[in-house]
Amino acid sequence: MVCEGDGKDGGAAVVGSNSARSSFSDPDPLQDFCVADLKSTTTVVLISAYNSQLPGIALLPLNLFASNPTIPNEILAKNLQVDVNVIAIIKSKFPMAAAKFSIKTTSSFFLVLCLSTILFFTLSCFSADPDPLQDFCVADLKSTTTVVNGFPCKPVSQVTSNDFFYSGLMNGSSTANPLGIGISPADVNNFPGVNTLGLAVARVDFAAGGYIPLHSHPRASEVIYIISGEIHIGFVSTTNVFYSKVLKSGELSIIPRGLVHSVSNAGQEKAVMIATFNSQQPGFAKIPSNLFASNPTIPNEILAKNFQVDVNVIAIIKSKFGNLIN
Repeated sequence: MVCEGDGKDGGAAVVGSNSARSSFSDPDPLQDFCVADLKSTTTVVLISAYNSQLPGIALLPLNLFASNPTIPNEILAKNLQVDVNVIAIIKSKFPMAAAKFSIKTTSSFFLVLCLSTILFFTLSCFSADPDPLQDFCVADLKSTTTVVNGFPCKPVSQVTSNDFFYSGLMNGSSTANPLGIGISPADVNNFPGVNTLGLAVARVDFAAGGYIPLHSHPRASEVIYIISGEIHIGFVSTTNVFYSKVLKSGELSIIPRGLVHSVSNAGQEKAVMIATFNSQQPGFAKIPSNLFASNPTIPNEILAKNFQVDVNVIAIIKSKFGNLIN
């Protein structure tokens, strides 16, 4: 059984078995009591352990405003729904930001010790799309069984050829919305045959000026194939390098898993692309909405500190997001 600590009274929230909780519980006090000094100015030290020797760190403010080469102001302005001058002001705050940021790592032995401990308790949670144990598992979308890493399988006796063929990408979806895009998905929710196979596909239609907001897919890499038109595609690495190019019909692009990227129509006519993911549920984290339209909202003070602007600028940006499609 997997359980989670409540983290109250200074205790760490731990994922692990019931029998192992005691080894991660609060340490025994060395005095009668220790009333918290909430006004203390003592330096706070945080130690983080990761289940990867190179977990990567994508600092969104630096990704967006201090990449090299820089993300064009026009793309950022469109995503954040502000004037390009506002983007220029924010970018001006970041020349020294990258140099001031540093991380100290532990010794190899201590890191291995931490990771080994985490591995012991979380091994079953590593894989987003585990390898299938059968030829196929057509999703039973009507099942009331709890869903864990996919849908339950339809009985083989009820599987038909139609479960493995899909025509939903033949026609595009409407682009009559503020983003100027239409998305036609071929994922497990409407193409049950891909269940447990680690695949998802989508057709995206762009009107002139249409764009997909800056986003990432936390569980999948993405291959993009251009059907028609000209599409600008760019992603930012964890070292804040912006890789981009305008692609034409017949060209391919790869977006590594989890990296922030932008996709927009670079031509004057409509454009169409096919996106393929190596996960049946790749996830779609829209960066502008994550930052400025979350519920509950991220406090303006936190965003202002991260973007090095006045809180009034954050309030203006947040006010722009009521009319965007989710």
